[in-house]
Amino acid sequence: MAVPEVDEYIGSLLAEYTAKSLVWETPTWFWGPGWPPAYYPDLKRILIPDLVASFWSVNKEVTKLALRYALGHEYGHFLQDVRHSPVVTFPLIADRLAERQAIKLSGISTSHGMQLWQRLFYEVEVMERKVIKPVVKAGFSEKRFFVRYIDLTTGRTEERTIPEIEQYELYKLQREGKVSIIEIHALD
Repeated sequence: MAVPEVDEYIGSLLAEYTAKSLVWETPTWFWGPGWPPAYYPDLKRILIPDLVASFWSVNKEVTKLALRYALGHEYGHFLQDVRHSPVVTFPLIADRLAERQAIKLSGISTSHGMQLWQRLFYEVEVMERKVIKPVVKAGFSEKRFFVRYIDLTTGRTEERTIPEIEQYELYKLQREGKVSIIEIHALD
């Protein structure tokens, strides 16, 4: 399994970002279920979804770039937290500032970062169809997902349960700047 190699890569990225940011504290991180990567201020820890190990085994180079952007974003939230920034009480502003921090630290634009994750989801789905899963509804399973996102056109937070095929549409809307995904995970 690729996890030790991914662990090392994540640790090196966080050390690099800490050195660039003039902060003496490096956040800790942990593997966990769910999606997307997230920063938990109560724990001062960054969640790295278990899916990343699958992505790594399918396409290591794209996964490295996607992690580079995502960790830059979550590290931006960490900086907001440790600097006691008042923007943390304004999620839309905090998220935009974290996006800027990600671009500055990683050198990867937000739209490119989202495209990298979408590519990985697609490649894993193709791999699973070929190797593991039978084809169901043109490659999509009956799996359902809980999603929570901010509709950037209305500013409202939405919570829904969607079929697997719709999660790709949600990522497309995020790439287009119409929504900001807070949480997405498969339901049992």
